[in-house]
Amino acid sequence: MTDIEYNLAHVQENGFNWPLLFKDKAVLGIVIPNADFTINDVRLCVGSRRMLDVMDVNTQKNVEMTMKDWQRYFESQDKDKLLNVISLEFSHTKLESLIQAPTVV
Repeated sequence: MTDIEYNLAHVQENGFNWPLLFKDKAVLGIVIPNADFTINDVRLCVGSRRMLDVMDVNTQKNVEMTMKDWQRYFESQDKDKLLNVISLEFSHTKLESLIQAPTVV
């Protein structure tokens, strides 16, 4: 299958049964920041006080923390917990203009 053949009609007809690797993200219609975009750049785009839903991986309990606190945790070398951001709502922020979901979504 070529990149051009992968579209919504293909997914509807064949499903999504295995991981796919695309060499060129442009054919998917996805836009993401460059690889040098850091957690600090995210914080600057969404704001330090943006609240995040975070999960403690070991206990599976949700907690809320600010973007500033998440950045501090993320950049810390000594982590006593393994945390995972569940979602980051970035509508109506500077980050919104830097990201575009794939056309298949």
